[in-house]
Amino acid sequence: MTPRILFTTGIICLMFCYHYCQAQWSILSSGTTQELFCVFFISPDTGFVAGFNGTILKTTDGGQSWVSQNSTTTESLFGIYFTSVNTGYIAGSGGVVLKTVNGGTTWTKQVISPLDTYFSIFFTSASTGFMAGGDGGGEIFQKTTNSGTNWTGISTGTTPYLYNICFPSSTTGFASGMNGKLFKTVNTGASWTVLTSGTTYNLFGIFCTSSSTCYTCGENGLIKKTINSGSSWSTLTSGTTEGLESISFINDSTGFIVGWNGKIIKTINSGASWSPQAAGTDAILEAVHFPDENTGYTVGSSGTILKYSYPTNVIEKQEKLLVSVFPNPTAGTTIILTTGKLHKAQLFICNLSGKTVYQQSGISGNSISITTDILPSKGFYFFRIVCGSDSVCGKLIVE
Repeated sequence: MTPRILFTTGIICLMFCYHYCQAQWSILSSGTTQELFCVFFISPDTGFVAGFNGTILKTTDGGQSWVSQNSTTTESLFGIYFTSVNTGYIAGSGGVVLKTVNGGTTWTKQVISPLDTYFSIFFTSASTGFMAGGDGGGEIFQKTTNSGTNWTGISTGTTPYLYNICFPSSTTGFASGMNGKLFKTVNTGASWTVLTSGTTYNLFGIFCTSSSTCYTCGENGLIKKTINSGSSWSTLTSGTTEGLESISFINDSTGFIVGWNGKIIKTINSGASWSPQAAGTDAILEAVHFPDENTGYTVGSSGTILKYSYPTNVIEKQEKLLVSVFPNPTAGTTIILTTGKLHKAQLFICNLSGKTVYQQSGISGNSISITTDILPSKGFYFFRIVCGSDSVCGKLIVE
């Protein structure tokens, strides 16, 4: 076998391992059927979701269990933000703003006049925060400088609803809204200017990775990006026509967008291309949040909560589980020996095209015996053994 063929098969083997080790979205049991509009996690394990009819749920175990909290309101809750482990805010309809100072044990309700609907809330410090929404009266921003004790309306002279707000710095902020409206401030929200988005589609989500680079998404699969602080916006290819609701980037290059009919797309090249993610649901996904690079959550209709988990211990585990194969090449029976004892393990054997040609489950002990008559033909194969969270790949040549 030539070095080039060995190199190619090595790549396929790595791809096969990656297929089984890559991060996945899993459906969590929320215990509610109420629509969930917003999500915020303080850490990978501790977070909150909120939604219709004043619903607030909290988890401290990474979403395995959820505890309903007394919101003191039946208004719909659309935006959530925590400035610390204990202090958080939720904005909603009817001018309602909720605040907790004890990690959600209790929530205090405040009603802001006029009775707007606030879809998004964002704090740039422990004391300074903003809300965006609208009632058609022009005061679509609210600002506090004393940790929510008082809120002051900011008029823009325009009347579209705003759906999301993001501050990449303490002074610079962006907001997205109805009919393609985009706004920007460079003076800590004292005034806002209208940006030219180049679309009339509703823009539901906005996220900035820096003061110069921002993304917004909306109806009909639309994604827009700016790299010059909003002076111009280019249209990115999303690969979908579903409505896109919310954006979260975990670094400058890697980001996620969620939307209608369970749509989740991911980019690893700053939006140059987007790939679909398996969600396992057709729910409307309203919001997405990543507390770190390996863990994310998205929420939506009918109480849907999904969790994104990346197996950070795969490499460590694979180093502990090693294999040796003999004879290799083989024309009859070969033995795969493992350094660790297997219990209810699985064996997958694939050909050069990556197609699984043999699979065995329930394997225990320190060795696996394979006869070549289980394989379709002579040639080069690769295998993978999965035992719990441990996994290892290897090569097999049949003569």
